[in-house]
Amino acid sequence: MLFQACANLNALAFGERVHRYCEERGFDKAMNICNALITMFSRCGCLEKAFEVFKGMTEKDVVSWTAMISGLASNGYGRDAIEAFREMQSAGVSPDDQTFTGVLSACSHSGLLDEGRMFFNSMSKEFGISPNIHHYGCVVDLMGRAGMVDEAYNLINSMKVKPDATIWR
Repeated sequence: MLFQACANLNALAFGERVHRYCEERGFDKAMNICNALITMFSRCGCLEKAFEVFKGMTEKDVVSWTAMISGLASNGYGRDAIEAFREMQSAGVSPDDQTFTGVLSACSHSGLLDEGRMFFNSMSKEFGISPNIHHYGCVVDLMGRAGMVDEAYNLINSMKVKPDATIWR
């Protein structure tokens, strides 16, 4: 929770102090601590430190991979986020709905229209994950950025979930 607060407040210096505290006490190798550190460092714009924590993990679960994918996506490394997704699959870790939010966000912010469509379609077909409002939002954003306003509007009208205000922004 403390790392999450640091990420929300962009309080990197304090987060690093808490990280050192955890290291001194041997907590820094716990998966939940590592996952929180990846998220905090990514959200504070320190992708190198996030990747360092990620690389140092002996085991990685879907939360670890998703934190790294989302961190890459939010820092403008869409293609790297997709590559991390593929590495996750190669490692035998199955994606969840949060993973797809990160991947679709990566596609949206990097202008990867074809990849975004492919990932969106594969969610339910390959992974049995029904799209939620966040997934639809990423694809609507992706289409809007690509100038495909009519297609985005049609997607909103065909969504299997009720559109909320964020879909229309």
